[in-house]
Amino acid sequence: MNNDENVIYEMKISNFSLIPHIFLCFIVIGFCTLIFKIIENCTTKFFITNKKVMGKIGFIYKKTMEAPLNKINNINVDQSLFGKIFNYGTVVVNTSSGKFSYHGVNNPEEFRNILMKQIDEFDENRIKKQAT
Repeated sequence: MNNDENVIYEMKISNFSLIPHIFLCFIVIGFCTLIFKIIENCTTKFFITNKKVMGKIGFIYKKTMEAPLNKINNINVDQSLFGKIFNYGTVVVNTSSGKFSYHGVNNPEEFRNILMKQIDEFDENRIKKQAT
């Protein structure tokens, strides 16, 4: 992050996204999926700054994303029944260089709204700079 860049919002992973994995925990495979999901929840970071979106998933195998706000094409939010009840879901960010999915995001609609607002502010500031 640059000196003139501020973190606007930090995404959090909802602990309620663990519920399906806890139910599967009664099966041996479910226990493994619970462990992997807990590690994923602890290692996922996602930030909106006043200039870009940055994200990281993973501990051993890392997947990172960094995109300027003007390169974001689309933001999708997917929520299951449990997701709607407990207010978590999947956020998919489409950029000019790829597609990034973040599962189990707490308040996904709020995240999308803040990101869209920040993109609009970024565009307005860019237009003002060009005008001066």
